[in-house]
Amino acid sequence: MRCTLSLMTASAAGLALGLAAQPAQDDGFRREGNVERRAELALVETTALDAEKLAGIEELNDEWTQAMGDLDGRVVIVARWAASDAGSIRNLTGFARFIRRSPDDLTVLAIHEGEETDRAGRLAGRLGVAVGHDPSGEIARSLGLDELGDITMIDRAGNVRFADLRANEMGSALSALLAETPESAARDLARREAFVAVADAAKENAANARKEIAQKIEAGEPLASDDDYAKASWPSHNNVRGAAKDVQGEALMEGLANTDWLRMPEGALEGRVWVLDFWATWCGPCHAAAPGIVQQRARHGGKIAVIGVSGSGDTQAEVDSFLTRRGPAYDAFTHDTQRTLWDGLEVRAIPHVFIVSTDGVVRWQGNPNSPRFYDALAEVVQADPGLPD
Repeated sequence: MRCTLSLMTASAAGLALGLAAQPAQDDGFRREGNVERRAELALVETTALDAEKLAGIEELNDEWTQAMGDLDGRVVIVARWAASDAGSIRNLTGFARFIRRSPDDLTVLAIHEGEETDRAGRLAGRLGVAVGHDPSGEIARSLGLDELGDITMIDRAGNVRFADLRANEMGSALSALLAETPESAARDLARREAFVAVADAAKENAANARKEIAQKIEAGEPLASDDDYAKASWPSHNNVRGAAKDVQGEALMEGLANTDWLRMPEGALEGRVWVLDFWATWCGPCHAAAPGIVQQRARHGGKIAVIGVSGSGDTQAEVDSFLTRRGPAYDAFTHDTQRTLWDGLEVRAIPHVFIVSTDGVVRWQGNPNSPRFYDALAEVVQADPGLPD
């Protein structure tokens, strides 16, 4: 949730509503996560907003009390946020703009995460956004809000329409819902109920594809042909400007075998796109990049593996201690004690990431704090013939 939120044109709203009218199909708006997550969200999107359940949320400002009594016939945005997170605050500001544009049709319910409840109430109150606190997170999760920054939208009929919506779909989805009447919104429920079976089938197909990939890995077979990889639409190469050796389009050197693993992956790394994040405990920009990398890991589900690579200005013991205290949720961490990778790839400026496709070739590299990193990662995941659809 780091993008600017904006409303789409009326013609685009009409297109979105046309997509939503198609039976047993998705609505064209993207959710967070993989196909397994989409199947979970499809079930959430057949439920109604339960006002009694929301009553279990502790109000943090007067706007929350007012909003609870005025939900009928309105579009409702439910968001998970934290007063300690700058990105969350930016999104809250965006929500406030939406409210000013449609004060009679839109309600925003911001569910706060964390302990700074007094600050959260004051901050949201100044923006005119209703904020409450769900200490256990259970109510938020029932609406598809399992992580900080998640967004779920309720239509005018009071039904969950878009659970865990991607932030860059926010403006378009909101315009589509505001264009509906309660009656037309209610008619969309039949499509969503039919789509549950479609989502479940996609989940099963993905599981079968992963099983096939696992069998190929075990047998030492290639995940796809060389021709498939050659024809794939990989992202354009980045200008690394001397931050590291430019190895885009080349096979990754086999230096991982010479590193010391601090946190081993719970599952196999093979058959997944790798993100090698070169970082250090003393590097502020590295810490700033980590939440976004973790978010991308969640967004792409089991299709990517994030590996933290340390070894610059830190001892192994220092890194291990840091990971124990506050390490990000990566798949694995390794310490390049002999600097095989750091020197071989000539990494001079961090953070620096290498995105490696399932055939072992570096498809993009650069600073993960750049928005281009997110786009490049999505392009690699989309293009890689060795991943399940």
